Amino acid sequence: MAAKNLGERSEQAARRTLAEHKKLFALVAELERHLDRASREAPSASWAEELRSYLGELHDELGAHFAFEESSQFWEELAEAFPRAASRISRLVAEHDKIMESLEEVLGPAAEPMGGKNAASVDAGVRGAIARLRRHEAEEDELIQRLFCEDLGSGD
Repeated sequence: MAAKNLGERSEQAARRTLAEHKKLFALVAELERHLDRASREAPSASWAEELRSYLGELHDELGAHFAFEESSQFWEELAEAFPRAASRISRLVAEHDKIMESLEEVLGPAAEPMGGKNAASVDAGVRGAIARLRRHEAEEDELIQRLFCEDLGSGD
């Protein structure tokens, strides 16, 4: 059933966005477990190769996710339906490029041999990018859920 201020297309986009966030969080959790392994043992060449694979997958999945969010007009429709949330939505959409940049900043160093300082630097960079991504996606989830709940409740 369509929410009062939103169409079926927006609801489908919201469901897809939330599902993709779950998928991204699962990938991030795998990446974090991989990083934790290196804190218990010296990073090997195979560990570094797996790290590059995880980072590449996250980069690709995240890029596709952000492209969907931006091309679907979902956020624009939410901002139009809920003007009080427009500035927050604009800020969240603007963060997409910054999050991708923070991830791309660690891709180069992750391709280099994983010696002591480089491994520590890559670990810190990846964990920083992950933290930024987690905060961002959690804020999007909270906003979507709040707006859809408020919208559905306003019809009663």
